Amino acid sequence: MGELNILFLRGAYLTKIEQLRSLLNDVSVTNSDDFREELLSALRDGALASWCDKCGFALTGIDMSADDKPLYETIVKKITGKTDFKAADKAFVGNFAEPLKEDDIKFDDDILKITIHPIKPTNDKFKFVLKNKKGEKISNSKEIDWKDKTKNTSVQLTFDIKGSDKIDFELWVNESEKVKTNPFVTPFTVKGVTFKMILVNHGTFTMGATPEMEISRNYDEVPVHEVTISKDYYMGETPVTQALWQAVMGDNPSEFKGDNNPVEKVSWYDCLEFINKLSRLTGRKFRLPTEAEWEFAARGGNKSNHTTYAGSSNLDEVAWCKSNSGGNTHPVAQKKPNELGLYDMSGNVWEWCNDIYDADYYAKSPSTDPQGPKFGDNCVMRGGAHSTFLGSCCLSYRDSNYPDNHYRGTGLRLAL
Repeated sequence: MGELNILFLRGAYLTKIEQLRSLLNDVSVTNSDDFREELLSALRDGALASWCDKCGFALTGIDMSADDKPLYETIVKKITGKTDFKAADKAFVGNFAEPLKEDDIKFDDDILKITIHPIKPTNDKFKFVLKNKKGEKISNSKEIDWKDKTKNTSVQLTFDIKGSDKIDFELWVNESEKVKTNPFVTPFTVKGVTFKMILVNHGTFTMGATPEMEISRNYDEVPVHEVTISKDYYMGETPVTQALWQAVMGDNPSEFKGDNNPVEKVSWYDCLEFINKLSRLTGRKFRLPTEAEWEFAARGGNKSNHTTYAGSSNLDEVAWCKSNSGGNTHPVAQKKPNELGLYDMSGNVWEWCNDIYDADYYAKSPSTDPQGPKFGDNCVMRGGAHSTFLGSCCLSYRDSNYPDNHYRGTGLRLAL
């Protein structure tokens, strides 16, 4: 079940933009000082903007330092859909087009292609534009006549986004409605090899040997402590495959060969070289995840079901380990994913993290965005491998190795 989107206003629970419009069009309500204060309070604390955004109507261009009256008038104008485009009075998605799905968004180098599937025609025209998360336009507008658009047709929008962030974009209709997209980031393709990055929303979690990690609980997993990841980030859907490593580096150091198997026998330094080359090829700043980012994502982020392993407390469901691997790695994404859709975060291969290892770090770690100690000999590895027992596959289990070590069964997962 999806997250409920509810706004409490005027003694009622609002779930649709039409309900708020009805309140705003009621003169007896809008003339009420209490309602004005309630509305402005909802705006100031972000509740109104967040609710409207989830309904597909963004309160853009509002100066929070302005006096209350013009601020209120701006809100009313935005929510009632009084823009320069007639069709803004009725939501585009759900009325005239289906919501976007993952496969509707494609990249071809610097060209972004978005396919829209109409529901029914209308005499209105719709104007489409790309914006970044700050609300700034990053493309020219595309105006489409919708009078002949039926369920049997499709509309492809093509945008040149050279120089723009390939992840930080949103599609807007008539400047007033954001078209909802799948949380998956559009796949990246490098020399014919495609991989996905999955969104991990920021949040707070309990890191270390929590009760469900009883099977592990080593001295370096305590004290258990709260950690806040303050910004959204992205994690590779799977460990980096041998095919992707070969495409970027031109070689394959792995012992257990297979294009879809995770790359292994790569050192921490090798991973940094790979990431630098991949970043140059894609124009994106890929990196290794911090240890805290890795554990938050492995636990399922804000969707966590508090399982022992990544996606289940039954190791066999989610991991290739000593008891079921046959002594070798396996193609990625064959086991059940975790709550975020991330595969193989338990087992198959160890995954390097960006942090230097310190067994006592949890006792002095900052509570927000910990980056690991500044000095040390080893780097952190997480997740266990095809050759490890169940305790090493626990989500709190920590391991480390020298950064120049090419241990078989050690790979990496990308962060962004």
